Formats: sequence, structure tokens, C-alpha cells
Amino acid sequence: PTVGLDPKASKELLDLIIALNKEGKTIILITHDMNIVVQCCSKVFYLNEGKITYEGTPKGLFLESNIGLEVPPLYKLVTSLNNKGKNIPIEEIHTINDVMRYIKK
Repeated sequence: PTVGLDPKASKELLDLIIALNKEGKTIILITHDMNIVVQCCSKVFYLNEGKITYEGTPKGLFLESNIGLEVPPLYKLVTSLNNKGKNIPIEEIHTINDVMRYIKK
């Protein structure tokens, strides 16, 4: 949904999408940007050649070995921190601010 938008407009649009979803509205996004998936989505359908090959959480999508998607940097960071002794629930991470809240604890 953010193709062709400058960074400020992209952030404003994604903030609006998140706010509408928090109000209880269902939002359907179609994107190739896995960072947007992490930031905005609680449920994911992954399509391959027109068929649904995955249905579940963003975390599950990136852990699914047969799909072969690049893990978004935010998830890589959380995984690295958890490997070093932090206990950050990846399901609750959507932005770097979410990560910071756990680091500050």
C-alpha cells in the first residue's frame, strides 16, 4: 500500500491502518514488503502461484522453512537478542519501539 509514497506519507498511512485495526476494523493488505507484514498484520495468507500455501501469524510465516522468505530485520534483531538471554516475545513485536520497551525492562 505504500509504493510510490515518501517516507512521511508511508508512515502516516501505516499508522492509519494500524489505528483502524485497533478500532476493530478488518484491514486486508496485499504486499510484498515483509516489514509491513511485521508492522501491521496479525494474520497472514501467503500465496504462491495463486494458491494459499500458508495461513497463520507473521512469526510462523518466517519460521516456515519450505517458504524461504527473507526474515525481516526486526525479527532478526529480536532473535539475536533472545539468543543472548533476553526474553522478548516475537509475537508482540511490530516496531522498534516495541523492542525498546523490552530492552528497558
